[in-house]
Amino acid sequence: MAQRESLVSFTGLLSITLILTALRLYYLQFEPHNLYADEAQYWTWSKQPDFGYYSKPPMVAWLIALTTHYCGDTIFCIKLASPLLHGLTSLLVFGIGQRLFGVTEGFWSGLTYLLLPAVTLSSTLISTDPALLFFWALALYCFIRALEGWHDKWWMLTGIAVGLGLMSKYTMIFFLVSAFWYMLTTNEGRITLRTVPPWFGVVFALLIFFPNVLWNEGHDFVSFGHTADNANLHGFTVHFVNMMEFLAGQLGVFGPILFIVLAYLLAHIRPLFRNENYRMLLCFILPFLAVIILLSLLSRAHANWAAPIYIPATILVVSWALRQGKQWIITTTLALHLLIAGGFHLFDTILKITHVPLSASYDPFRRVRGWETFGAQVTGLLLSHPNTVLVSDERKVVAQLMYLLRLQDGTPYTVLKWNADHITQDHYDLTTDLNAYKGYDMLFITRSEDASKLFPYFTKAEPVAVLKPEHYDDPKREFDVYYLTHFKGY
Repeated sequence: MAQRESLVSFTGLLSITLILTALRLYYLQFEPHNLYADEAQYWTWSKQPDFGYYSKPPMVAWLIALTTHYCGDTIFCIKLASPLLHGLTSLLVFGIGQRLFGVTEGFWSGLTYLLLPAVTLSSTLISTDPALLFFWALALYCFIRALEGWHDKWWMLTGIAVGLGLMSKYTMIFFLVSAFWYMLTTNEGRITLRTVPPWFGVVFALLIFFPNVLWNEGHDFVSFGHTADNANLHGFTVHFVNMMEFLAGQLGVFGPILFIVLAYLLAHIRPLFRNENYRMLLCFILPFLAVIILLSLLSRAHANWAAPIYIPATILVVSWALRQGKQWIITTTLALHLLIAGGFHLFDTILKITHVPLSASYDPFRRVRGWETFGAQVTGLLLSHPNTVLVSDERKVVAQLMYLLRLQDGTPYTVLKWNADHITQDHYDLTTDLNAYKGYDMLFITRSEDASKLFPYFTKAEPVAVLKPEHYDDPKREFDVYYLTHFKGY
């Protein structure tokens, strides 16, 4: 009977997941907006598959290389992996919730995860988070199965999932911290740590991650260094405003009701910690959340940096609400999240119907509007200035133009990054040597108000255009274009 109930619940969630994923794919197919600059950058990475890149491990580039290989370099194909991975993750959340608490908890946890505001947004983007969350959920499911039966294969699968997670985003290391902490809290866990299989899993994880370590070793550990720089820790100055902004951001990415309930549960943690299954979820929430909150207090933290806690936190809140007879928390949350998703996907349509003018102050798509027009303008300048090299001092512009001006075979257009200071700050600084283009004429695109610093490197410099990729009258979003004659090198 229980097995039949489990099959029915899983089939129900699978059906909903397939329908919602199909709708998300439909949205991607007809999405009117361009790529974000980071997405365009990941696409350029995918054209040169490697074991690492300046700011990230390689998984996001590998996924784009896989999907675009089979269906081309359209925006749909570049982003294809994201909604598919989130759909699979929801099924893993079901499996985790089912094994810890029961079929009902598994079903509602999987459905709640699928409709999280962060997942709705992330399903429209290609980033490191979909793969990280998928491998985190897979590792947690395998970890639970390994603890249930001490089977070597589940420890091996846990290690594989952790290794692939590390190849997606370095924050996967917190999974090992959380797993180790949980095992120390139980007698069986401490006994298991004295056996070979768990460490066998750790070895598998490290073997999978090792190629990225080698890549970093060959590039002065630039990716590890960038991750440390992202923390932006300089002294011990306290930034309460940054911390409050981070916490407020969680209301948006996790959902206001879920986050408030989670905060309540963490404030009353002692009785929860006595329950072994709740304790496991808390062990996979607290270390990571504490580090990110501390980071936001001492420096800054983006709202999505807490993404790995969404999986255990969703199961924790949903299972607690069901066991407390507070089903209304879940149904109200799902209704609210459906409204948020509808408002997000139908944003432009709603503005047209209501005749509300578009404004940068509330436009969630402001960073992806108008780039095709910008690309067409740059194409016109290239046609009027033949045999010139296209250069910019901004990573985002380089990435966007490499995609927008790509060749018919999908090869990125050659756009070079200006780096006269010889300071490596992004992937294009790492891979571009402008000195190889001595003697060339260049079209230089910059947002800088003062381009006079360029003039000593050329025999002649003249402004030729002012470009604006977006629809808003904002001087900060304008780009000056200079025609620079005969590059002398730097």
